[in-house]
Amino acid sequence: MQLKGDLKAIGKLNANVSKSIQLMLMKIALEISNTAKTLAPYLSGTLRRSIWIATNRIAQGVVIVWSPVAYAKRREFENKLNPDRRLYLERWYTMNKEKIDKIAKESMHKALFSK
Repeated sequence: MQLKGDLKAIGKLNANVSKSIQLMLMKIALEISNTAKTLAPYLSGTLRRSIWIATNRIAQGVVIVWSPVAYAKRREFENKLNPDRRLYLERWYTMNKEKIDKIAKESMHKALFSK
């Protein structure tokens, strides 16, 4: 494929990459969200039910997995109630770096080399 001087092709490639990046971000965010819900400390279930994905800035490459529950950060970083669950999101990321890399590589390959 020759791109020199072909602005339509360049624009199409940019749109394809942009969509692929957005899909990649959503796949990664879903992985994080699902795992956070599974690994979150459980007493009443409020924390698990409150975890969601904010996509209002996805066009800028920002996707946030978060919880509006006031004690969500405390359960991640302090957690005297369930010390074995402390840093559950950080541990998940450490264990799944390869999975995230694979999602990113597959998404970029699809964006760049699909028709």
